[in-house]
Amino acid sequence: ICEQNINVTKKDTDQIDQDINSSEDTIRFRQIQIVKLERNIQHYQQILGSGENRDRRRAVLVICENIASLEKIAATIRQKFQSNGNCNIYTYDRAYRKFEKSELNPGDIIIATNIAGRGTDLTIDKLLEANGGLHVILSYMPGNLRVQQQVFGRTARGGKRGTGVYIVYDLRKLMLMPDITIDFLLQERDDKEKERLQDIVSKSFPKIKYTRKIFRYDELDFNANFLELQLNSLQNYWALWLNEMDEKLTQVYLTRSESILEEFSKFKQEISRNLSSNRFGLVIEPGELVKLSQLFMDHKKYKEAQDCYDDIIEKHSDFSDIAHYYKAFCIIHLEGGAKDEKLRAKTHLKKALDLLESRRNTIMSRNQILQSLNQITQQKGQGLNVNYFRKQNEGEAQILSHHINAILEAIGSEIASENFRQGKITGDIPNEVYKELLKDKYNIIKDNRISKKVIIGAKVLLTSIDNKWKQFLTETIQNGKVK
Repeated sequence: ICEQNINVTKKDTDQIDQDINSSEDTIRFRQIQIVKLERNIQHYQQILGSGENRDRRRAVLVICENIASLEKIAATIRQKFQSNGNCNIYTYDRAYRKFEKSELNPGDIIIATNIAGRGTDLTIDKLLEANGGLHVILSYMPGNLRVQQQVFGRTARGGKRGTGVYIVYDLRKLMLMPDITIDFLLQERDDKEKERLQDIVSKSFPKIKYTRKIFRYDELDFNANFLELQLNSLQNYWALWLNEMDEKLTQVYLTRSESILEEFSKFKQEISRNLSSNRFGLVIEPGELVKLSQLFMDHKKYKEAQDCYDDIIEKHSDFSDIAHYYKAFCIIHLEGGAKDEKLRAKTHLKKALDLLESRRNTIMSRNQILQSLNQITQQKGQGLNVNYFRKQNEGEAQILSHHINAILEAIGSEIASENFRQGKITGDIPNEVYKELLKDKYNIIKDNRISKKVIIGAKVLLTSIDNKWKQFLTETIQNGKVK
């Protein structure tokens, strides 16, 4: 019972503490409100006051053209107004410096450059607003109307009251043009701005347009990568030449160096001939050709990429699978998606499919052999638990499977009723679904049909236009072998 009473008392104490904390928060909130209210009352008393008791001054913002003019103007203003102690003078010459005042009061003077003061939010108190708000002095003629509107826009932000004026020093008024006015300076400024814009349109725009045409960034990026491939191939040539010249270079202290220089001259001539005669420059190795073709494709140079793939297919059969694969994409991008182009692309995709599947099967067979050998060596206590070569083969097979699946999605694959057997689709339902999809009205999948070409591996032996194939079909149908 005592323990229960203690718990009840503790809960009551906690509740009392919470009530006290809540009351303290309420008291603090009320105190803040009272302070704000007293400040507002003081402001309105000043506003409603009359005679000498009311502070009727404004706040002034002086905008300077640069830091040099700011320092001169600030020095003069301090000399004139700071001695009486009634004015607060602030300078703002760096955009990264935080402004000293959050709210302007009557008598404040701010001297700032246009760039430093740009974006600064100057708020004013109620008394200053009643006195007319912020007064902006622009001490120079801005270069265009946009800057002018930006500067004088500070006078009445958020619907506040404010005024603005030009006070500009122009030496011509003292010398040749005593009647010069601000309106004249504004018109002169607008005429110069109009002339400048016309000059940009007539001269700068054509220059920029032509420069972009002959020196586009993507071309610069392409040329840099193209040059890198050429340099890599040049290094390969250089390494081979050094290997061939190794014996002569080793014996150079016994033989004449002129013979080596002659050989080097021949090497340079051969490189120059290859650069000028070979459409791919120095790039002839299949691996480098694949990189070059990818560079062409990245920059949408599909004709050049297709030429690379044709060269790979013709001269480097070990790399022809990937060449057929990407050549199909070049055909579509280069020649469009018409029926004939799709058929050409599909032919290359099928060739790539056969080659990639053959390559994957070779890798998997090799993996099976490695696995069997590893099991035998492990039984003898000599094998390793981790076979990194097998893992490498599996990774390569996965990459090939990714390309194979992409091809199958592009060209379609053979489908049977069993493909629909899943979940609640069991029994004869898959067969019925398959038969229903074969009907002409759906046009989703094609029925079983005789191929128009005979293919062994990836090589087309006979096509539908061959007379032998037509003769074979005629004789077969006449003999009743095909129904």
